[in-house]
Amino acid sequence: MKKNMLTIIILALTLVNMVLTAVIVFTVVPTSSRTNKLISQVASVVQLDIGQNDSDALQEKVDVSNLEPYLIEEAMNLNLKKGTDEKDHYARLDSVSLSLNNKAKGYKKTKEALEKNESLVTDIVTEVISGYTIDNAPDSRDEIKKKILDMLQERFDSTAIYDISLKNLIFI
Repeated sequence: MKKNMLTIIILALTLVNMVLTAVIVFTVVPTSSRTNKLISQVASVVQLDIGQNDSDALQEKVDVSNLEPYLIEEAMNLNLKKGTDEKDHYARLDSVSLSLNNKAKGYKKTKEALEKNESLVTDIVTEVISGYTIDNAPDSRDEIKKKILDMLQERFDSTAIYDISLKNLIFI
C-alpha cells in the first residue's frame, strides 16, 4: 500500500510540474519576447538620436572585391580592467584581421607600414580591449572594433584600413 501511495504522489507532483511548466511557457515566454522586441526598438531609436560619427559618414561602402585581408596571426591574452566583482578577468582572441581597401588612396603605403609595424596594431588592440571590464566588454564588441578601427586609421593616417575582425574574441 505504501508503494502504491508513493507512486500516486509522484504522479500527482509530475502532473503539477507539467501544468506549471505549461503556464510558464505560455505566459512568461511571450512576455519576454515582447520585452526583447521593445528593448530592440528603444535601442534603435537611441541609435538614431545619437547619429553617426563623422568618420562613419565619410567612410563609404566598398565592394568586397576591392577588400584585401591583412592577417596578424598572433593569439592574444589581454587583461581587462577590474569589474564590479573585483576579480581578474581577461579577453582572448586568436588573430586580428584587417580589411584593406586596395582602391583607396595610400593603400600600398599603408600595407607596407602594416607589414613593418604589426606590433602597433597589437598595441592598439591591447590598449582598447584592456580599457573595458568584464561587465561591459561582451556587450561592446562593435564599439571595441570601431575604436580600434578609428585608432588604426589615425595612427597610420589612412582610410585604406576599412574594417577589422577579431577572430574568436572571448571574455573570461
